[in-house]
Amino acid sequence: MNLSSRRASRCVLVALVLACALVTPSSADDAVDARFFETRARTAERRGDVRGALQSYLHAQRIVSSPRLIFETARVAALVGKDALAWSFYERYLEVTRDTDEPEAKRTRALAERDRLESRGTFGVIEVTSEPGGAYVYVDRAEHGLVGITPCRVAVDRGTRTLLLERDGFLPTSHAVDVAAASRASVVVALRARMGRLELVAPTGTRLEVRRVTRPDEAVPAPFEADAGTSLELPIGAYDVRLLERPADAPPDTTPDVRRVNVLEGATARVELRPEPPRPATGRLLVRSEPPATLLVDGAERAQTPAALTDLAVGAHDIELVRRGHVRWRRAIRIGEASTTYLDVRLVRE
Repeated sequence: MNLSSRRASRCVLVALVLACALVTPSSADDAVDARFFETRARTAERRGDVRGALQSYLHAQRIVSSPRLIFETARVAALVGKDALAWSFYERYLEVTRDTDEPEAKRTRALAERDRLESRGTFGVIEVTSEPGGAYVYVDRAEHGLVGITPCRVAVDRGTRTLLLERDGFLPTSHAVDVAAASRASVVVALRARMGRLELVAPTGTRLEVRRVTRPDEAVPAPFEADAGTSLELPIGAYDVRLLERPADAPPDTTPDVRRVNVLEGATARVELRPEPPRPATGRLLVRSEPPATLLVDGAERAQTPAALTDLAVGAHDIELVRRGHVRWRRAIRIGEASTTYLDVRLVRE
């Protein structure tokens, strides 16, 4: 192998190492698992086992729900004769590829297949809305595959069916529906939040503000007020709690305290707030002297030079340098907030 080939091989190896380092173990494992089931699905379909192919596609798209896997699940479900399932997956494919660069010919095919299945009149279509939205919807069993995310439309076979809804932070909810073939209906399902408790500990007589911490895609609920000593039942999640006012016995010029706390299901979180006095504004003083000497600030000995004082209060200070056999050095200085004052002093012998 020549030098250029060895260099090229080394570059490829480095690129592979970096690529592996940039993929989290969970995402890499999910991709491998989904690819395994997708391969099994294709193999089963080539053998003529379309039912086995459908089961493998359902497994794959539950792990990594890509547009390709959703489309293939719909296509094979139609081959098996599961019209309602195929319609729901074509509908979901059209929803997730809206305003994307998915090939228009493929979307056109999915739309035609969805409408063809509906024209057969073998199932009903239900518009499902949840409060709040964003719930995953399954029909009868989660193993049958995710058919939509509320608000959405799903197809269900005639008869009594069960809609299963799941959303982070809320209890799984089931809703029974009676469906006639070729019918259309709508349902609204109220989700019940998973709950925990929050105890507020603060000086007597104070009011506190409690604010839910939300994800970027969530609606921001309005904050609410509560009294010190209150125990609240709240949906699980993170909350910011702050004092709204300074207690009557608190030192002047104190600042409201703020704390973040996690409320867990079936547990009680406790947050304690006390007003904290503001930290005084400070600056830095760096002193070097020749020869080294004792540094005094406002008459108090602070250090031996060279010295760095990082916590001097903002304002005027008297600085002295003392060394036996040398004239005492004095100067008045002013320390600025978040700034540094430098002193470089040569002492004079007596």
